Amino acid sequence: MRVAAPVTAPPSDAPAVSQSAAQSELTRAIDLAGRGRATEATQVLLAALNKRPDWVDARSMLAALQAEAGDRREALSTLLAGVAADPARFALTAAQLQAELEDPAGALQTLDRVPAAARDRPYHALAAAIAQHAGQHELAVAEYAAALRFDPADSVAWVGLGISLQALGRREQALAAFHGAAQGTLSPDLRRFVEARIRELPSVAPPGAKEGGLPTLGASAASPAATRP
Repeated sequence: MRVAAPVTAPPSDAPAVSQSAAQSELTRAIDLAGRGRATEATQVLLAALNKRPDWVDARSMLAALQAEAGDRREALSTLLAGVAADPARFALTAAQLQAELEDPAGALQTLDRVPAAARDRPYHALAAAIAQHAGQHELAVAEYAAALRFDPADSVAWVGLGISLQALGRREQALAAFHGAAQGTLSPDLRRFVEARIRELPSVAPPGAKEGGLPTLGASAASPAATRP
């Protein structure tokens, strides 16, 4: 797994000397990593974070180097420390790694730390996929519905919604979701999957499918938080 390390400006109220020293350390770490000396780059970043734990760039790069070196548990520890300080910045990457390490419950707890105002389409799509993987289909339905409110043309989200609705026995709504998915762009394999589901579900008129709107999901889909254990 590759953990991105975006470059952001240091806080504007940080002392100029501190900013300059921090940038120098980051530049050194980047140079070392670029020359294949990832272990030395990791040590530079660890030392930098000991002095300045809130340094986002250093933490992001450190987690990336740890993951690339196969130290995924160490990368997760680095990311979770970032979540404690800045959940909106680090929670999605940490939760994805937790899910890959077969800890979906921990991943959902990590995502819960993201402030409501920062919960965008990628947040809901990831929460939905993790919840579905964990068998929490009520939560998955709510999160897929939230993702689709951001982007009603997200065919993959329609597929996920249909899968969880079918798992809950809500077959007519599942059929509507699969029809919604079929109207959009899908990979050949995913399109074959969707077409097979449409054939196997009862032939009912899918409410809202022609308009591309969400099926009627009930009150539980209105608030993903209400479905969390």
